[in-house]
Amino acid sequence: MRRFSSILIAFTLLMTTWAWTTEHHVSPSGKDSNPGTRSQPWRTIQHAADSVAPGDIVYIHTGTYTEDVIFNISGTAGAYITFSAAPGEKVTAKGLEFARSTAYLKLSKLTVQGFSVWGVFLRGSNHHISLSGLTIIGGEAGVRITWGYSGQPPEDGPVSDVILKNSFIQGSIYTAVDCTPGPCDRSIFRNLEITGAGGGQESWGADGLAVERGKDILVEDCYIHDNGGDGIDLNSRDFKGNVSGVVVRRNIVVRNHRTGIKLWAGGRIENNILWGQGHTPVSIGAYPSTYEVVNNTIAYNMWDEDFSVRNYAFVAAYPDGGTSSKVDLTLLNNIFAFNSGDALGGPTGLYLGEGVNLVSEGHNLFWSREDGEIQAEFVKGDPWFSRTEIADGTWAAATGQGTGETTADPLFVAGWQNVNLHLKANSPAIDAGTSENAPSVDCEGRQRPAGHGYDIGAYEYGASPKGPEIELNKTSLRFTGEEGKDNPAPNYFKVRNSGSKKLTYKTRSNKKWIKLKPKKGSSKGERDKIEVTVDISSLKAGKYRGTIKVKSKKACNSPQKVGVNLTIKKPEQLFLKRSKKSLLASSLYP
Repeated sequence: MRRFSSILIAFTLLMTTWAWTTEHHVSPSGKDSNPGTRSQPWRTIQHAADSVAPGDIVYIHTGTYTEDVIFNISGTAGAYITFSAAPGEKVTAKGLEFARSTAYLKLSKLTVQGFSVWGVFLRGSNHHISLSGLTIIGGEAGVRITWGYSGQPPEDGPVSDVILKNSFIQGSIYTAVDCTPGPCDRSIFRNLEITGAGGGQESWGADGLAVERGKDILVEDCYIHDNGGDGIDLNSRDFKGNVSGVVVRRNIVVRNHRTGIKLWAGGRIENNILWGQGHTPVSIGAYPSTYEVVNNTIAYNMWDEDFSVRNYAFVAAYPDGGTSSKVDLTLLNNIFAFNSGDALGGPTGLYLGEGVNLVSEGHNLFWSREDGEIQAEFVKGDPWFSRTEIADGTWAAATGQGTGETTADPLFVAGWQNVNLHLKANSPAIDAGTSENAPSVDCEGRQRPAGHGYDIGAYEYGASPKGPEIELNKTSLRFTGEEGKDNPAPNYFKVRNSGSKKLTYKTRSNKKWIKLKPKKGSSKGERDKIEVTVDISSLKAGKYRGTIKVKSKKACNSPQKVGVNLTIKKPEQLFLKRSKKSLLASSLYP
């Protein structure tokens, strides 16, 4: 009898911890009075959201669902509730909201479009939410986490343990992924493409990714580009500073009209590529904090005359009208090169405020402003250090740091405008870094070191991936046409496998006016030529941007992207330009 009772108790405990998984289906052809099976699906996502239990999976079938869905039912730690597009099917929803305190939910493989305010909204007190494989277009923000006034407590509580990954977010009016006012603790943002916030027009309120408050935040493997504000902006309202667990790594941050990466209250910035920002590419240390800035490549920022302003290439503890915050800074293995073009008044260097304490600084490469690569306000005497003074030991003598610095052209594969910041075979950055605090892989996930030592910058030259790897000879293309006239001439980029084995890839664009030929191919090392044409027949005068993705299931660095910039001019603009040239010619040659 005792044995039977023990078995019964054990079975009861098992049943209380083990949730049954039930599969449900939603289809535009269904009815909410149906049982929700594959053959008799429900009609609305909302009905499914109101009918599920922990552990359930809801498959949503092809269609456009114009409802504003609110998720009110939570899963459990061992039994998440999942809402996903059915395998191989395309689903568009209008708006998705997680009600206050809902938790242990997953959303996967959905398009969210047609909303006016927030596409995916976590109201507050939510936790353990997974958002994966989403495409979110338009609205005021693609993803909003918490709500309330900036710098104030959140109206419905903080949010924690959120992961947003493998998603594409485009064209929000304001910040695309916005945690205001927060806090948003233990949040992961992984493998995201975020673009077009603010319509690509300069604005402080149109960042790619912004978290006002929160600790243990990870931003990795993201492509954040062409936003009107900052690319990544973290902890702007953590006024006390010294926030723990903030890591920004292996991101490509390109052509954001304000700052590229801005950390206000501490963190580690590692293996990032930053080029084309309109303002200072990296800004840190507004509040007392500790930073590690290691193996980043920061080059060709503040070059585009359409939106750029000449500023420092790197800023730490700038006083901004007050006092310089106390900042402990580790600065190793970074490339600072070609920042700010001649058209904007000439190149610029680094600014290190009076409050900066250099914990460890060295093995950086400087090649921007010859007469002032570093402005260090914490040293006694003249704060400016030229390239020569870095090379001859003056900088090291003044700071007790500066071991192994390099002052030479880094020899990138390509400069402005078709920027490619991989290193050429004869780059002085190769093997010139230090192992101190260096990551074990580079920006593309390849092992460090590859040669006799660690390379300076985000890319490790010659590192061999275990499988195929996508290599592009260009990362941006430009076209110029005339409204109502023929399409511009085709342009090209090349794809090759720079890794091992065989690369099989596909190409696709996110704009209908971008045409690609061929759309798929393979390479064992040879270069494949991809023709790119733009169809301007239905486009008005203006500036347009698009993205081409080259994807491979087995490539370690998939996807790779090529930006497409199209300018269509009005006929009279071209006429006036030609007329001015004609007048000039006539004055020179009577």
